[in-house]
Amino acid sequence: MRGRRRLVALVLALGVIPAVSPSAPARADDDLREELHRALDRQKTLEEENRKLRETILDLLRRVDERDGAQPTTSAEPAPPAAPPAVAEAPPAKPPHEHPWWRIGDPSGPGGEWGLAPRGGGMYWKGEDYVFRIMAYAQVVGTVFDNALESTRENLDFSIRRARLDVGMTFYDDYELFAELEGGAGTVAASDSDFGLVAAYLNIRLWKEYLQVRGGKLITWFSRENSRSSRALDTIERYAALNSLFLLPAIDSQVGALVYGTVGGDHVLRYYLGVYNGNGTSNANFRDNNTSKELQAGLSYNRGGTFEAGLNFDYSREEAQTLSVVDLAFNRWISVPIQGRRYGFTGDFFWNPGRFSLRGEGLAMRFERSGPGEVGLYGGFLQPAYFLYGNTDGGVQVLLRGEISHLDAPPPGEGDTLWAATAGLNWFLNPNIRLQLNVVTHYFDGPSRLQSFDDARWIGMVLSGLQVKF
Repeated sequence: MRGRRRLVALVLALGVIPAVSPSAPARADDDLREELHRALDRQKTLEEENRKLRETILDLLRRVDERDGAQPTTSAEPAPPAAPPAVAEAPPAKPPHEHPWWRIGDPSGPGGEWGLAPRGGGMYWKGEDYVFRIMAYAQVVGTVFDNALESTRENLDFSIRRARLDVGMTFYDDYELFAELEGGAGTVAASDSDFGLVAAYLNIRLWKEYLQVRGGKLITWFSRENSRSSRALDTIERYAALNSLFLLPAIDSQVGALVYGTVGGDHVLRYYLGVYNGNGTSNANFRDNNTSKELQAGLSYNRGGTFEAGLNFDYSREEAQTLSVVDLAFNRWISVPIQGRRYGFTGDFFWNPGRFSLRGEGLAMRFERSGPGEVGLYGGFLQPAYFLYGNTDGGVQVLLRGEISHLDAPPPGEGDTLWAATAGLNWFLNPNIRLQLNVVTHYFDGPSRLQSFDDARWIGMVLSGLQVKF
């Protein structure tokens, strides 16, 4: 304000000087006025550039929070720079938001700094060499479905889909400890209510961001949709083909070790190589009982948060298990036995130029079985979405998702493909609370013994959810 007053005074003075000093040269007066106008124009240009720069910075901060989980799969593991981080894992400990809701103390003081970070960043305690963070996340879901569906749940079912407590600590910049507990019901049986360890690991930066190692129980990165934090999922459930793998169990949350790193500036390339027991799940902790190790590797690319793409590979050997095609509520439609070698690929992308976004993922997996030949599971989804107004800090997003799950060696006389279309609504009341509505139509292309259907069938389903993160 004081600067503006000086500027106004200068303008008035420049207008008065010629009147009280008629002997002043007219050319000098014109030059001075012209210089003033140039300065004013330059000031206006700089103010506009600064405004745009502030908007860009705020938008990038929002995208980083959404990706890393400041708001970190079926869970909640944070997505490491440029690619899938982690179905169950929550964000790892990280420095508090630069604009916390409240804070007391000083990081350099004897008691450190205490604060509450926005967007579900949780409470933190920060010192010169450490950051300790506690976060929580809960999702209540109500489900209504066609009564013709054979389900383990009753219609109009209300459940705690996810209830997670996350504890993380970063110390000496290069070391991170993270653990996430799950208190929600299990994936299949509505009676499951025991606590599970979704993730617990130590992450060490060996060479800045270029080379890092992580060991413990982790959300695997084979599927981008699996590795995205549950806090940031666009839909209440992931996608049907991925659900089929969760029930083996496979992918999901595994015990093992991961080597990864990123290179580049705004254009980031990330690589990873993981070795796991291969029999893990976010709801239980099995010892290594499958006589084999699961190997995963992948590359991903991130262009400033506006475009991401990745390719991933997985290899393992399965004990005798049952592979099923399931819908978005984990109801089984067809099943086949598998045993032996398993290998597969995923490809994913995400384009987010602004209010509009486009996301997709494809999955292909081959399994050996005790009999002749192999079994193939193929699937994926494509999802456009658009913010009618606002963003994840407060706004309304609509989306449409189409997906497919196909089994290429179904039981004789039964269908082999499940299609699904989801119309979704995300209403972000504020950065911490979101209401979700998913209206789903399933179509199975033939008879299903498990569902007692003797021909192709359309099945409708509505899932609604309330999500709260702290």
